[in-house]
Amino acid sequence: MYYAQNNSYISNVISNINRYCQNNPNSNIARLVSDPYSRVYVDSTGIALGDNPDLKGTLNRFDPNPNHQYYDMPTIYLDQDHAANKNYKLDDGNGGTMLGGVSLESIFIHELMHAFDYYYNPNYDNMTREELEERAMEEANKYRELNNEPIRVSYE
Repeated sequence: MYYAQNNSYISNVISNINRYCQNNPNSNIARLVSDPYSRVYVDSTGIALGDNPDLKGTLNRFDPNPNHQYYDMPTIYLDQDHAANKNYKLDDGNGGTMLGGVSLESIFIHELMHAFDYYYNPNYDNMTREELEERAMEEANKYRELNNEPIRVSYE
């Protein structure tokens, strides 16, 4: 179950993911979203004034232990400038790779998979970052395949 800021940027993504869960009720993401005991807050973020502009679109992340004044639950941050990031390594469909963008929905699923592992994977604390990222990328690629998006081939 997730809680979110009341803004159209996040609301649109959540609406699309809810539709995905209805169509894929056995997915890990549907399990997480329907569980009232696994709570995740969704927040938007962006680069601050004076930050390196190259960071624009790269701030999507999952934080299992945020330090918030108003809520105390794991948080997913979605970068308001996500579309600016065209540096994902993707399958080009011809046996090679290319750099390009991915949908915010697939990134949200990627971050939700981190939340899923946090709540349900008994080995979470013993897994390497690479193992967690690989699992999240695989789950997001399922969404990409269903929506005819390029498949992400590497977490770099």
